[in-house]
Amino acid sequence: MGATSEFVDVFCTCLRGVVTFALVCVPGAVAGYSGFFTHEVVSTMAKFNLNVLVPCLILSSVGSKLQLEELTYLWPLLVWSAAQVVLGLLVATLLLRALEALLKYRGVRGVGLSKRLVRVLPVIATVQNSICFPLPLMQTVCKGVGAELGNCFDDVVLYMFVYSIVWQVFLWTVVYALLQAVAQSPSEHLPALQSPLNMPVSFIGRRASSELLAIEGVTIDQAAEGTVAATVQGLWRALLDKIRLIVNPVLCALAAAVAVAASPTLQSALFVDNDNPLRTLGDALSHTGAVVPVFGAMLLSASLGRAMRAQSQQRDSSDGASSAGLEVVPWWATSVVILVRLLLVPGLGLCADVLLKGIPGGSPFPLNKTMRVLVMLEFASPSATISIVLCHSLGMGDLAESLATMYVPMYAVSLVTVPIWLSTALM
Repeated sequence: MGATSEFVDVFCTCLRGVVTFALVCVPGAVAGYSGFFTHEVVSTMAKFNLNVLVPCLILSSVGSKLQLEELTYLWPLLVWSAAQVVLGLLVATLLLRALEALLKYRGVRGVGLSKRLVRVLPVIATVQNSICFPLPLMQTVCKGVGAELGNCFDDVVLYMFVYSIVWQVFLWTVVYALLQAVAQSPSEHLPALQSPLNMPVSFIGRRASSELLAIEGVTIDQAAEGTVAATVQGLWRALLDKIRLIVNPVLCALAAAVAVAASPTLQSALFVDNDNPLRTLGDALSHTGAVVPVFGAMLLSASLGRAMRAQSQQRDSSDGASSAGLEVVPWWATSVVILVRLLLVPGLGLCADVLLKGIPGGSPFPLNKTMRVLVMLEFASPSATISIVLCHSLGMGDLAESLATMYVPMYAVSLVTVPIWLSTALM
C-alpha cells in the first residue's frame, strides 16, 4: 500500500503539472483558433523565441550553474538521445509499412499512403517536442517535487539542452533534407533520402563536359581548369551551407555558456558578484530567459489552435475546393504515429533503462534521478511542431495542414500518458 500511495502522490503532482501547463496554453490556443495569431505572427514569434529568448535562457541558467567537472557525467544524455531517434525511426517505419500492407491484403479501401506521407510520417513519429513542451512542464513539476530532486529546474535546463544536441543535428540534417526532397520532387517519384551533409553538389561545368569532349584539346584543358576552380568554390559554399544548418543560436549559446563556465572569474562577474558591472548583463540575461517557458507554451498552443482552425474550415467548406487537393492522413496512420510517439518509444526506453541498471556493476550509461526524469519526459513528449513550420517554410502548406490534423489528438492524449511516464520515472 505504501508504494501504491507514493505512486498516486507522485502521479497527482505530475498531473497537476500537466494541467497547469494546459491552462497556460489556453490563451495561445484561443488566439490561434480565432485567427488573432496569424501564421506570420506565429512564425515571427517562433524565430524570436529561438534566436533571442532561448539563448538568453541557456546563457543564464547553464552559464551560471555549470561546473566543468559536471561535463564528465553528461555524456550519457547524448547516448540516450541518439537511441531515442534510432528507436523511434525504426519502430515507426516498420509499423507503418507492415500495417499498410496488412490492411491492403485484407481488402480495406482508402488505406494507402502517398509517397510523401510514407517518407514524412516516420519522421513525425520520431522527432519529439524537445524544448517547448518539456521545459514549462518541468518548471511546474519541479515546484512539486523539487525537494526530492535537489536544484531541479536549473539542472533540467542544463540537461535538456545537452540532450537536444543530437536532436538538433538530426533535425537540421536528416529531417530538413527529407522535407527539401519532398518539396522539390514530384510526389510520384521521390529521390532516395539524403542528408545535407552528403548530398552531391551539382556544377554548371558538368553539364557542358560532354560537349567539350568534341572540341580541341586546349579548350578541354581550359575548361578543366575552370571546372576545378568552380568545384572548389562550390564545395566551399556547400560546406558553409551545411554548417549553417547545424550551427544555430541555441547551440552557439550552449557553447558560450560552457566558455563562461570555463572561466570562474567571468562566471562570478556575470552571476555572483553584485559589485561587478557585468552583473547587470547577467541579470538582464536571466530576466529575458525567464519568459521562455510561458512564451514557448503560447507558441505551441497557438500552433495547435491554428491546426484546429484549419480542420474546422475544411469541414465547413461548401465547395470543397480548398480541401480537394489535400492529402488526408488515414486514421490508422494517425493512430500508429500516436502509439509510437506516446507509448511504444517511452515504454521501450523504460525497459532499456531497467535492463541496463540490472547489469552487474551498473548501467554503462548512468543517469541520476533528474536525468532519468528528463530522459523519460523526452521519450514520452508528443511530436515537435517544428516539422509543420518547416513544411510551411518550404512551400508545402497542404502537407503541413494534413500533418497538423494529427497533433490535436496527440497532445490531448499526452495529457494522460505523460503524467504516467513521469510518475514511473520518479519512483
